[in-house]
Order: sequence, then structure tokens, then C-alpha cells
Amino acid sequence: MESLGPVPVGGTATVGNSQCVLSPGSATVKGVGTSVTLSLTIDFTNLFAGGPAGRATNVYGVYMQEQSVSTAVGWQEAGNWIVTFAFSPISVSPSAGSGYTQVFTFTMAGVFPEDQVWLSFSTSTALGTLQFYDHGCALMLGPGASWIFLYSDLASSFTGMDGTLGTGPALQNSQCTVDVAHSSAVFSGSTLTLTLPITFTDAFLGQKNIYEFGPGTGMPDGAPYTPVGTFTVTAPPPNAPGH
Repeated sequence: MESLGPVPVGGTATVGNSQCVLSPGSATVKGVGTSVTLSLTIDFTNLFAGGPAGRATNVYGVYMQEQSVSTAVGWQEAGNWIVTFAFSPISVSPSAGSGYTQVFTFTMAGVFPEDQVWLSFSTSTALGTLQFYDHGCALMLGPGASWIFLYSDLASSFTGMDGTLGTGPALQNSQCTVDVAHSSAVFSGSTLTLTLPITFTDAFLGQKNIYEFGPGTGMPDGAPYTPVGTFTVTAPPPNAPGH
């Protein structure tokens, strides 16, 4: 994300680092006498919200500095700002359905390249723990938009299989198989759209809740576990591939 400029005010380029992204295209600068008013849109990243601990929301001081040959003034505190997590789950498509195989499209907002996001098909009630992901179809994406990880049956052991979206063999555990070669992740600003073809096994029959998690949500941050959809896994026909 490092792009430190300079860039012109009113231009289309953005400038940012791992803490924030500035949008000069929407900025305005107005001067009256010796006073200048700058309006600038700033998107803070989830990394900056979490701070060193990676969890707690942080309060930052806001400082301004004026520099000139004759009237240089040091940094002056002008206020403070509470940086909250930008991540927000949006949707999964289809949000309801049934079958043993399906192409799912997940959409999440407030995702930055350095973030990790999680997806889970689960019936677990072990909310706020790693055990929530056990014996489910639980995936992690990132950092970046190409690396994907499928947790093993015992997800709390931090074991599983990883791959690169768009290439390579499928990832599988006892609950599901993910066709990585035909999967994709696309960023539009900080909105992530992730497409995954998933086939479920006979060991995973029944209705499953579908969850999207990111920085500041899920385990261990304790945000409400609200599913974005449900999917009922049914037995495949006798002649289905792989069965």
C-alpha cells in the first residue's frame, strides 16, 4: 500500500501507507487572509485501529504544523480521533440455498491489503473461541488477495492447507473441498469480492450458518456472530464426481 506521493490536490491518485489512505481527489483548500482550511478524506486501516495489540480501538492525537522561513511553528495538538475498525461483512450470494456443491460470492467492506479475513460454514456455538472453527469448513484469506488457507478438521490446532487463488490443486478437509484454481478475489477500493466454488462432503450434511469475519470481529475480538446466510448441505447423487 506504500504510495507516499506527492500527488496533486484534486487529482485521481491516492496516497497511503499501512495506517491510512488519503484521497486528494475529494480534497479542497480554501484561503482567507492568513487562514487556510483544508478538507481531506482519510480512510484509516484496520491495522491502525487495532494498534500494537491488534485488538483494542485506539485514540490518536490530531496535530498540525506550519512551516515557513519566517514563522515556523512546531507541532500543535488540535484534537483527537478515535479510530474504529473499518471492516464490515456485507453479503454472501446465494444467501440461502441447498445442495452439495455451489459457487459462493462473498462481499466485505473495509478490507485492506495487509488484512486477513475469515469465512466459516458452521453450526458451532463455541462463539469467541478457536473451537468455533473445528470440524467445519473454515477459510482464511490474506494478507493480500491471493493467499488462501483451509483449516483442518481440528482448526484450533492451527493446521490446514494453503494455496494461491487462480492456480494449483484444490484444498480439502473432511467437510469440504475448495476449487482454488477457479477461485478469485477482487478489490474495488477497500471492498473485497471473493468467489469460491465449494463442494461439501457427506460428513457435513444439514443446515450451516455462513459467517464473514475480519479485523475487529469474530474471535478473539468478540463482535456479535451474525451469519450473512445459510446453506443446507445435501447428499450428492450417486454418480456425482468424487463420490
